[in-house]
Amino acid sequence: MDGAAADAVARDGLVLALVTGEAGGGKTALAEALAARVTGRGWLVARGTNPEETGAAEDWAWDQVLGVLVASGRGTAPTRGGAAAGDAVAARFRWHREVVQRGAAAG
Repeated sequence: MDGAAADAVARDGLVLALVTGEAGGGKTALAEALAARVTGRGWLVARGTNPEETGAAEDWAWDQVLGVLVASGRGTAPTRGGAAAGDAVAARFRWHREVVQRGAAAG
């Protein structure tokens, strides 16, 4: 991961890392260690997690990431509108597009 971070610095761009795996596999420890290293180099780290409890929104992790960007002054609050009533697929597509656009603008 340090190599990918160094490559991103050379490109001066946004880096997205997705860490997945079984519960108890060390995902959080890995993400926290990497975040500590790169924040020490002046990077802004925006992390999102999904709680294990049921009932959390599917996009909760992205809400957290965008919240960090907004709080840091590197983004604007997202909107979740524009899809026709009952068109969940179109609404989700638009939300994902917005997340990507806001992330790219913040990078």
